Amino acid sequence: MQSLKAPHSLKYNLTPVTEGVLLSIWEPAPVTEQRARPFLFMAKHRLPSEDEAQEILNYYLSAYEAMP
Repeated sequence: MQSLKAPHSLKYNLTPVTEGVLLSIWEPAPVTEQRARPFLFMAKHRLPSEDEAQEILNYYLSAYEAMP
């Protein structure tokens, strides 16, 4: 399992699974009365290879870095 911190506190995990990898991407946030989970969003993608996971991760990272 690999867990790294990306720019602007976007985090991700690449986890090997039987048929490839599971890419999880999320933006952490503190739990509050209005927020029951410790993230603003989470996306999970099951992919056949790390190369494909890296392509999707690069898309998220480039979009996130472009945010003001």
